[in-house]
Amino acid sequence: DNNLDCTVTLTAPQNHTISLFFHSFGIEDSSECTHDFLEVRNGSDSSSPLLGTYCGALLPNPIFSQNHKLYLRFK
Repeated sequence: DNNLDCTVTLTAPQNHTISLFFHSFGIEDSSECTHDFLEVRNGSDSSSPLLGTYCGALLPNPIFSQNHKLYLRFK
């Protein structure tokens, strides 16, 4: 399906943080990631602070949460 919009919230125990490392990455590239993308937010929902939006084949740098939750959206 070309119109998937999937979200997941990663949750660590209280007083812990999450480290997200990418070993491979490949999402359709577009100007400013307007088509397919991975969005990462520091928190539990779509209103949490944006940490980054990623697309293309370039491996993103590691992402470190500032609390115990990371919200991921793939579209």
